[in-house]
Amino acid sequence: VNDTLLQGDSVVYDFPNEGFWDVTQIVSSDCGSDSISVEIELIKQVGFEDISETPFMLFPNPGADLIGIQSKKHNLSEFTLRVFNAAGQLIYSLETLNAEFQTIDVRHWSPGVYEFVLTNATQTSSVRFVR
Repeated sequence: VNDTLLQGDSVVYDFPNEGFWDVTQIVSSDCGSDSISVEIELIKQVGFEDISETPFMLFPNPGADLIGIQSKKHNLSEFTLRVFNAAGQLIYSLETLNAEFQTIDVRHWSPGVYEFVLTNATQTSSVRFVR
């Protein structure tokens, strides 16, 4: 909070409370650096399904190379995977997933926000992913 510096390929920060937060991401390389700043509003979710009940996990998120999909409650081979870009276009699909852990190569995907949708005979669940 307030000028906290986090480093690494995949960074996670737990905000201490609800409210508006200014977040700045700085990306540096041998060619220089660039940054983006956004204001986010953190709202405690009340009266909806707890995020921990999502049937699968997607990590690292954001990610740039290989990402993993895992479920502690379900056999992933019962699900199909569809991935949509921000324009709603289907950019990736997989009919047969590995039972416990599935790796997806996102190295050639354009930077942006994607919606991962897993569907089986009784449920559909989605998670947003940032590349």
